[in-house]
Amino acid sequence: MGFTWTKSLMTGIKAVDDEHQALIEQVEKLYEAMSSGQGNKRVKEILDFIERYTKEHFQHEEKLYEKYAYPDLKRHKEIHRKFIADFEPLKEMALSHSEDKTNAIKINKVAMNWLMNHIGKEDKKACLYIKENQ
Repeated sequence: MGFTWTKSLMTGIKAVDDEHQALIEQVEKLYEAMSSGQGNKRVKEILDFIERYTKEHFQHEEKLYEKYAYPDLKRHKEIHRKFIADFEPLKEMALSHSEDKTNAIKINKVAMNWLMNHIGKEDKKACLYIKENQ
C-alpha cells in the first residue's frame, strides 16, 4: 500500500525509531505477501514475527519510559496491552484469508493507522518527555 517509514515519524530516540521502522517494514511485507498470494506459510511467518517483535518493542519502550519516570506510563502500557489483544483477531483474519487482497488492504490499513497514530502521538510525546528530562 506504499506506506513507508518517514522522518515525520521519528521520535528522536534512535533505538525506538529503529524498532518502529522495522515494524512498519514487516507490516508492509505482510501486505505484499497477502496481496500477491504468497500463501499461508509466508503470511504466518510474518505475523509471528510482528507479534513477537511488537511485544519485545513494547517491553523496550516501557523500560525506557520507566527509567525516566514518564508520568503517563500506566496509560501507555494499557494502550500497548490493548494492541496486543486487538492483534489476535487481525492475525486470525489474515491466516484464514491469506490470499484475499481485500482483507490484505483492511489489515494493512488497521495496522498502519494504529502505528501512525501511536508513534505520531503517544510515542513522540513520551520521547519528548525523555529528551527534556535526560
